[in-house]
Amino acid sequence: MRALLLMAMHYIVSLSPSVTETVIALDAKEAIVGCTRYCRLDPSVTRVGGLLDADIEAILRLRPESVWLCSMTPLEVEQKLSKLGIPCERFFFDSLQNIETSVARIAKLLEKPQLNVEPLNLSNAQQRSALVVYEPLSLFSAGKETFLSDLLQASGFSSIADRYASSWPRLSFEYVCAANPQKIFVISDLPLKTVIELYKKDSLWKHLPAVQNEAIAMLPLIPCLYPGPNYALLIRQLQKDLLVEPIGIEPTTSSLRTTRSSN
Repeated sequence: MRALLLMAMHYIVSLSPSVTETVIALDAKEAIVGCTRYCRLDPSVTRVGGLLDADIEAILRLRPESVWLCSMTPLEVEQKLSKLGIPCERFFFDSLQNIETSVARIAKLLEKPQLNVEPLNLSNAQQRSALVVYEPLSLFSAGKETFLSDLLQASGFSSIADRYASSWPRLSFEYVCAANPQKIFVISDLPLKTVIELYKKDSLWKHLPAVQNEAIAMLPLIPCLYPGPNYALLIRQLQKDLLVEPIGIEPTTSSLRTTRSSN
C-alpha cells in the first residue's frame, strides 16, 4: 500500500481546482501531471478539460495512477475511468466539515503533514446578518449548506440567504431590502473603494442602510471559487470585518500551520 501511495504521488490527474489548490498548499504540486483548464498550475501541466467536460482520452494518454474528482465531476466520468482500470478518489468541498475531511484525506494520500487551523473562539461575539454576493451589484448569493454559509457562522455572521431552499439562490432585491443585512460581502478582486462607489451610484442599492454606512467588505475571488485549505484566510477576513480579535490565526498564509499526523 505504501508503494502504491508513493507511485500515485507522481501520477495524479486533478479534475477539481479545489483539489489542485489543496495539493499546492501541501507543497506537492509536482504530483499533478494533468488538471482542468481552471487550475492555477504552470501551463506545462497538461490540461484535460473542465469540471463537466473532462477529456477521457487526454487523461488516458497521461497514464495516471489515480484521478482525483470533486462533487461536480459527472458520475459517468468516474465510471468510464474505473472501467478502464484507473482508480478515482472523490473529494467534497461544499462545507467546512467536508473541506477539512478532504484536505486531511489528500494529505494522507500524499503522505504529507496535515494542514490544520486553530479553533475559533467567538463565544462573546454578537451575531450580525450578512449578504454574500458574487460580484458587485449581483443578487446571486450563498445559502445554507454551503461552505460560505459555514464560514459566516464560524466568524459571527448569519447569511440572509439561509432562508432559501436553494444552496446558491438568486435573491430578489425586495427580499434583500426586507432582510436589511448589516454587512455586505462581495466576492471580487476589485478594489473596495471601486465597489463602494458602484453601490452608492446604483439607483436601487444606494438606499440600503449597509450601503449608506459603507458596511461593505471584499472576499478574495479564488478562495471563494475554489475552496480548500485557504479557507483560513477567509475566516481571518470575516473576523476582521466583525471587529473580533482573531484567535490563533495569522493574517497571512502562515495561518495554515502544519502538524505531523498521528496516523
